[in-house]
Amino acid sequence: MHGGLRLAGVTAGIFGATVVLTGCTYRVDKKGVEEISLSSAAVVVQSVDFEAVRATNVVGLAKVQNTYSKPELEKALRVFSQALLRRDPRAEELNQVGLGLDAYSRVVEGMLQSDEFGEGLRSYFKNVFQMTGAESGINLDEPSNLAVFLASNDLDFRGIITATDCYDNDLKPILCTSFSTDAEAKKLAAGVLTTRAFLSKWASAFNFRRVSKTFSLFACSEYPDTRDQGLTVEEISDKIKPFNSTTQTPVCYSCHRSMNPRAALFYQFDRKGKFNLNPNPSPAAGEVTVTDTGSASNIEDVLKPGVKSIYHGRVVTSVREYALEFSKSQLFRDCLAQRMVNLMLGRPASQRMSPEMQDVRDNVEYNEFKIRRILHEIALHPGFVRR
Repeated sequence: MHGGLRLAGVTAGIFGATVVLTGCTYRVDKKGVEEISLSSAAVVVQSVDFEAVRATNVVGLAKVQNTYSKPELEKALRVFSQALLRRDPRAEELNQVGLGLDAYSRVVEGMLQSDEFGEGLRSYFKNVFQMTGAESGINLDEPSNLAVFLASNDLDFRGIITATDCYDNDLKPILCTSFSTDAEAKKLAAGVLTTRAFLSKWASAFNFRRVSKTFSLFACSEYPDTRDQGLTVEEISDKIKPFNSTTQTPVCYSCHRSMNPRAALFYQFDRKGKFNLNPNPSPAAGEVTVTDTGSASNIEDVLKPGVKSIYHGRVVTSVREYALEFSKSQLFRDCLAQRMVNLMLGRPASQRMSPEMQDVRDNVEYNEFKIRRILHEIALHPGFVRR
């Protein structure tokens, strides 16, 4: 169960909990929720002072950082500058680093506040989102523009899937062209996920590609959140029989239990990337969602009539509501940290972080999901400086 075990009406948190059993039964319900029934139990929950633990870790880290040599810091600055600014550090920047760790930190912060940083990120995110330029009157730079705006202005990067504004190539706020009015956008926009660029590029049968791209971009996985119980087999539409299968290997249902309810939300947007609850029913018009054979599709192709989309047990009625919940998830946090670490180390975005860098992931919330703060922490980390 998400956040702890369900113990006969008692929730035991996963941190610092001791459970003593004299007898119990265990079962998994149809939605995959684990339940333990106790005939007799003693539950002792010990609180953990996470700030105290973090303070201890910071002290230990500082001791290591104070042993960095001048050559180590110079090498680290070169890698940092090349990764983010796409240039070698200047002579005066290297000279400053020779003054020690504090000077190195100041040079790094100066780089993070520069226009070059914004331009370097723009190039990086164009590659991440796999689109740039214009096509059929759609600005394909909308996703990368939003990313650069949030990062350069030191804003909470969860806005990448929750923002209600779009940005032009000069990073000026504009009405998201997927919506007809600003009021509509304020109510329904979900950052990159509801830009015309994203919606039109990844339009596909049953909206499954839009869902899989959301996973790969913001959860660093092509597959759904396995911790989300999703829907039961009985709640998924019978119209797509193979997706209900529980006899194949791997079991199709294991993905489609959470993929289908999210795909259903994207039916609110047509294939041209517009919010459109009444698309032209002819597939030739390029609006209505289609099946894998190219015929017109509707929500009942993925969900049974009356079934609601859910995420971690919560009903969500729009892409925005889903995105607001997803932005709070550990998956989103971990993926953001993984992308930033791999960017700095020159590794593929899909590569898992090494154990020595895990505290960067754990500190994302402490750093308020701000890209500049996360990158600054990485720049001072032993796993980066002494890689």
